[in-house]
Amino acid sequence: MDSGSRKGRWLVWTAVIVLAAGAAWFMFGRGKNAGEDKYRSEAVGKGNVTMTVTATGTISAVTPVQIGSRVSGIVAKLYVDFYSPGKKG
Repeated sequence: MDSGSRKGRWLVWTAVIVLAAGAAWFMFGRGKNAGEDKYRSEAVGKGNVTMTVTATGTISAVTPVQIGSRVSGIVAKLYVDFYSPGKKG
């Protein structure tokens, strides 16, 4: 046998082993997370819907809204200033 033939066989066998190892990892390595459920089913019932939002930095409104009123007559006293927070009541 010449050295070119040996190198060719060696490369073919190396490629076969690498492909077999890759196929085995693909088939069996993906099963590690098989116990974790991606979806689950539950009975229908009443409950509260809650959502938690966290942020860092400054938050601002996506759509600012102006709130105002029209009054006829004389305003005797005004207990707020621009950008004062409003509250119910």
